[in-house]
Amino acid sequence: MDVFGPTPTHDMDFTLLLGVLPRSYQYFVVVGALNGSAPSDAEEILEVLLALSTQVSLHVYWSTAAESTLYPISLRLFPQAFNISMSNPLKDDEISQFIASEIQRRARENSLAPEILDAIQVALTTKSQGMYLWVVLQLDRLFPRYDQTVLYNADIIDALEDLPEDLHQAFRRSLSKVSDLRY
Repeated sequence: MDVFGPTPTHDMDFTLLLGVLPRSYQYFVVVGALNGSAPSDAEEILEVLLALSTQVSLHVYWSTAAESTLYPISLRLFPQAFNISMSNPLKDDEISQFIASEIQRRARENSLAPEILDAIQVALTTKSQGMYLWVVLQLDRLFPRYDQTVLYNADIIDALEDLPEDLHQAFRRSLSKVSDLRY
């Protein structure tokens, strides 16, 4: 006997969601880190969302690389999905321009050396892997807006040497900085 009650199942998750979601609303779901999941777990998540989309107005967004094991699964479950390829060489120039403009905008309030600003540009452009959200999280770390921490040239160099490898790690680091104990 399980002292915590029955083990949750796919059907229980679906029934629970249908019971709490008003059907007259539109829902937008952004799913992250599926590539880091086991293919069977990722497939189960997408299956629940697919089943749910037949009952409510649901828009599902996720990202995956074409070489990922998740890619064929997502195409099979969502054949009508709109795909945006990140394998476009123009995106590299675009993200580099975005980084440059953000550094220029955010650096107005700091007195960082020009070579530090150049190092930020190179590091973020090189390691971004086309992920704008990753870039924004790093910019927020390097140019803090809402706390009292002021980063100096040496702090920036240390931070650039310790950039997160992927979006999952970037989220983890960002969330670890939240000081509100309710979260």
